[in-house]
Amino acid sequence: MDKTPTTERGPSIDHPWRSVYIATPRRMDGKKYAMIIKRDGGEETIAHNVTIAQALVIALEHRREHGAAMFYRDRTDFREYVIGRRRLDGGVFEPVLRGVVPRTALVAADHVRALEFFEEIMEDDPRIFFEGRLTRTTKRAMRRVDVNGEAT
Repeated sequence: MDKTPTTERGPSIDHPWRSVYIATPRRMDGKKYAMIIKRDGGEETIAHNVTIAQALVIALEHRREHGAAMFYRDRTDFREYVIGRRRLDGGVFEPVLRGVVPRTALVAADHVRALEFFEEIMEDDPRIFFEGRLTRTTKRAMRRVDVNGEAT
């Protein structure tokens, strides 16, 4: 994709934007979330028990007419990333947030670092990505089994 995903004037010929596949999940820290939005005077849970990576994609796609999209371009010693929504009817890209990471020889590692940055933002302030909130789900207390196999 050589078109700039922003509303900047004029094309960016020397630094073309390239599409990035948003893989999920990446961070496997065990944290799970419920995604809650306000709707019709109340609250509605739109996703249960999701990772922060899954929540990021759901937040970008929660309006049915959008798909999550991310682009990058090389800028000297950095890679510039932009994540947002792409309208399914026509492909217009609506940027939500930009990030920059130091450029390495491993472009895939740079992509992961940028996605982790966006995930951290999602975890700290989900309102940037969708009109709702995240609630951490608690793991059910597991019953401990002693050596004899009896529950304690």
